[in-house]
Order: sequence, then C-alpha cells, then structure tokens
Amino acid sequence: MINLFFSSSDAGTSKLYAKEFGIDNEQFISLSFGLHTGNIKEPFSVSSRRVTYDLYYDEWSSIVSDDIRELKKLIKKDNEVCIWFSTSDTDRYLGMLASVEWLSQKGVSIYLCDHGAFFDEYHSDEEAVDFQPFERHMITGEEKTKYMSELQHLKEENAALRSIIDGKVVSLPADYIDDKIFKAAGTEDIRVSQIVYEIISKILPRHLMFITCRIRQLVDMGEFEIIKYGKLTTEVYGGGDDFMKSVIRRRIQ
Repeated sequence: MINLFFSSSDAGTSKLYAKEFGIDNEQFISLSFGLHTGNIKEPFSVSSRRVTYDLYYDEWSSIVSDDIRELKKLIKKDNEVCIWFSTSDTDRYLGMLASVEWLSQKGVSIYLCDHGAFFDEYHSDEEAVDFQPFERHMITGEEKTKYMSELQHLKEENAALRSIIDGKVVSLPADYIDDKIFKAAGTEDIRVSQIVYEIISKILPRHLMFITCRIRQLVDMGEFEIIKYGKLTTEVYGGGDDFMKSVIRRRIQ
C-alpha cells in the first residue's frame, strides 16, 4: 500500500509512528500541491500551475514535479493507494479530490483515510493523542461520484483562492485579503514573513502559498516596493532568492 499525504509533516509523523498506525512496511509520499490557490483545472499538471509554483517556490518549483514523478514510479510497483485527507483542511481535502480523479484514470485501487482530527490534536499537543491503527476503507462509487462532482464545480469556477468555510470549500476572489495585508504591512519597511505570519496566524490559517503569492502579486502591481531582496542560504539547497526574507514598503498613492 502507498500512503499519500498532502503535508510533509503528516507524512513524516505517520512514517515515524507507522507501527502504531498499522501501516509499517508500507510506502509514504507527500505532494506539495497547495491547491487552495492557482489554476485547479489540471491539478496534476505542473505546467498549468506554473505561475503559482514560480511565485511561491521561486526557482525550486521542481519540487512538485519531483513528487509527481515519484508517485508515478510507486504506482507501477504497487496498485493500492490510500489517500490521507482532512475535511477541515483545505489543501488536504483538495489534494484528495484531485488524487481521486487522477488515480482513477490510472486504474489504481483507491482507499481513503480521514486523519484530520488526529493530526489537528497531535500538532497542538503531541503527548495528548492516542496512537492506534487508522481505519482505511476502499472508496465507494457514491463517494467517487460526489468528489468528482465537487472537483468539477471548483474547476469551472477556477478562482484565485479556495478555503473551507462552514465545512464546505468556497471559491474566493484574488483580493479577498488585500485590506488585511495592507493593514498588517503598515507604512514602514517590513519583512514579508512578518506580514505572512500576521495573516496566517489570525485571519487565514493554512493558506501560506496564497498569502505569499498575493503579496508578490501586489508588489508586481505596484502596491508595494521591494526595499531589500531576501536571499536563501542553506547547506542543503545552496543560495537563491527567498521572497519571505525580502523587505517591502507600501506605496501610498
């Protein structure tokens, strides 16, 4: 069985506690789609989502391509995939919708596991959770029909932003949080990461990719000017651009 996640943190935790979860000796992979933003008409097509990935990942956009290639290799050897998702987390839920569609076209046996409640509790208080095997079930025809209908509707809307509101994925406009971004930024020099943290912690949780991309778009639109470009320096990835470390300032019209 291949266990498919949409959070590297969830995948890592599940691999660490694989025996307790009843999934030891199985495969693990995470897809960094970030489908809460960007073109969703072809979720597994990196080229169709290139604008979003280039905005967010800078020159590291090959991350998504690499993940998809790895999944393709895995399903050539194992015909069973369990999709781990959450009905309360936008990216985990949208990742499930997209994967059900894509894997169905590959003739793969699809299983589902809603792990959202556990990981929400785990990330808030690791010592409080009860580690035990998860229930995984093969997707039913009714579930597949429901999920494909929902995905098709989102594809037709193809909005700039998607978020779970009152238990349902809702399409939202690109300028949905512009006023909040401007308020968090103020009128002085400020690092992009500070604005992102303010929005993600208080207003739009778990939408890191959209918030970061939107600030970059507002820079391109002339709403902000870059005072200092951020640079990435790590032993693993080497140097490169790091937009989150950039310092920007609001342009007052």
